[in-house]
Amino acid sequence: ALSRYKKECFPNTDNVTTVDDVAFFEQINRTNESIQAVTSSSEEVMDDYARSFDEAMSENVQKVSRGLDAQCVEVIRHFEDEKEERAELLNNMYSELLAK
Repeated sequence: ALSRYKKECFPNTDNVTTVDDVAFFEQINRTNESIQAVTSSSEEVMDDYARSFDEAMSENVQKVSRGLDAQCVEVIRHFEDEKEERAELLNNMYSELLAK
């Protein structure tokens, strides 16, 4: 299988000696190790990116949530103030009607 692989991929290596075979496969092993190192490094980078993205999204969701909470509190305060003003106005009108 190895000789067939070499003949198909490297047709000009018919007279390869054993020493050349060893060097050839050592080179393949070094290439594979390099590919694995790059792949492993890429996976680490992607993991770091995903972790950073998750943290940033979580932080943004919390900021938006706090902002919405603050807006809701403000709207509720506004309606409570308006309700008190209307109640006071109605009380005054009722008092005026009773006084007449």
